[in-house]
Amino acid sequence: MRWTRTSLFCLIFWFLGCELDLHNHTYGNPFDLDANSEEGIFPPALIFSPNQVNTEIGQVVPINIAALEVQGVGGIYAQVKYDSSLLSVISVKPGQFFSGDQSPFFLFEDQGGILDIYISYLSSETFANGTGDVATINFQINAEGNALIEITANSELMNPSDIPIKINGYGKGVIIAK
Repeated sequence: MRWTRTSLFCLIFWFLGCELDLHNHTYGNPFDLDANSEEGIFPPALIFSPNQVNTEIGQVVPINIAALEVQGVGGIYAQVKYDSSLLSVISVKPGQFFSGDQSPFFLFEDQGGILDIYISYLSSETFANGTGDVATINFQINAEGNALIEITANSELMNPSDIPIKINGYGKGVIIAK
């Protein structure tokens, strides 16, 4: 049997293809639905983007809270637990998720380890759908270590009539400071 160049390439790619398992690699994409499902996070969910950051002491790191595949959301209460011995909150700003003709109400309260963020449309006829950044938290890195951050189960999604929408996943993350 004589092998042609094409048949050799096909054979090589077939052998390589048998060894590849790309499904297990998320490449750090916090919006990857397959990777999130492996972590027990299913939409609708609140997650961090990015969910892992490597940095140095003294730096300010922006972390986004994102809504993942939500429908009919008129308001969000996100409670973020963070390691206050390693991090401090410098600022919190609204994201682009609630965009449109009407600006949403936005309020946050930092209690040194617990950050409460409230975002809501003031009209019962306005809502948002899909995936997008809800808020950006700027964390100051105060000490070396692995600072865990998590969105707690106290968080809520509400429809425009102030009726809760079930959340199926709460994001976790880590800020690694050296």
